[in-house]
Amino acid sequence: MAITGTEAADSLKGTFENDVIYGLAGDDSLVGLGGNDFLYGGEDDDTLYGGFGNDYLFGENGDDSLDGGYGYDQLNGGSGNDELRGGYADDILIGGSGNDKLDGEFGDDFLSGGLGNDSLYGGDGNDILTDSGVGRDGSDYLDGGSGNDRIIAYGYEAEIDADTLVGGTGLDTFILGTSGQAFYNVGGDADYALITDYLPFADTIQLKGSASDYLLDGSPIQGISGTAIYREENSNYELIAVLQDRFLTQSGLGLFTYV
Repeated sequence: MAITGTEAADSLKGTFENDVIYGLAGDDSLVGLGGNDFLYGGEDDDTLYGGFGNDYLFGENGDDSLDGGYGYDQLNGGSGNDELRGGYADDILIGGSGNDKLDGEFGDDFLSGGLGNDSLYGGDGNDILTDSGVGRDGSDYLDGGSGNDRIIAYGYEAEIDADTLVGGTGLDTFILGTSGQAFYNVGGDADYALITDYLPFADTIQLKGSASDYLLDGSPIQGISGTAIYREENSNYELIAVLQDRFLTQSGLGLFTYV
């Protein structure tokens, strides 16, 4: 069933079948109820709730609030400063542009911040968190929560990009490079990942290249103690990450994984 709002602030509710709901302009409230629904907020600041079923929620323009509810949902905030909550089951959350807050809540979720200064919380389950997307800029906060999470923090397109990574409980993997690209390799000391809770022999840090490409030293960041990971780039050492309150010697490079 197709349901379309007006240019004013509407309260639109679907059925227990598969619905498509368009909010258009105005600060709208859209509720899918049952079925596998498509909800489009449109302009202005909207509130979208999927309800039961596997739903697709699109905030579009404005500062929107999206909640998947129950089911395997896909949420996209669009432009604006949005808040996305996955709800129950395994969900996909895409922040879009703006300073967004994403919370996977329950299930094995995928969260991507996109443009802006975003905060990502995996919640329960084995989640994948990334600040990737077009631009990959902004200083982001990524917290895996409970479970064995993968945190992928790109930092190679912005010269000022200090991201904070928190694994949480579980055996977590921090991806700081792939075989094709070392992340955070521009910007000097202004471009790095701060890992607050790295546990040697439990968590994994993945880097590009080999151990001979890297140097461990004290943290250069004022007010933060720990170990800095530097990568040699054209005879210069580029700050990649800081392991807060972890103090490793050069032999600690053997703890990391290289690709």
